[in-house]
Amino acid sequence: MPDTAALKNGFELFHGFWSNALALALHESPDLFNDYLVTAKVALEFGHLERKLCDFVMLAASASVTHLNREAITLHIEGATRHGATREEILEVLQIASVLGIHCLHGRCANFLRRTRRCQNIARRGVPARPSIRAR
Repeated sequence: MPDTAALKNGFELFHGFWSNALALALHESPDLFNDYLVTAKVALEFGHLERKLCDFVMLAASASVTHLNREAITLHIEGATRHGATREEILEVLQIASVLGIHCLHGRCANFLRRTRRCQNIARRGVPARPSIRAR
């Protein structure tokens, strides 16, 4: 069993923050938390990207429509700022993340509408709805 105090300390030293959500994750699964910390260190400590850019990537992921993690957004903005990011750079990252989310939404809406029309057509013909099998 990993030393939870050492894991917490290691996380704080590496990332520069701690939260109640992290404390819960550490309590519930110290082994998984340890594995995350090892992986994060490999990705962030030995990489070729400057740390500010890594913060930007993590901020964009946290701010994406499919994630929207307010606490992580705040923490990654603080991290990016600590590593020299300007307000304008952070705003641009958030704008890019929102545009990517819109693309995801458009694709899902179009797919939903196609499937709805298909079901409506089947219902009008009185044929029971079941998945179609397409020949390859």
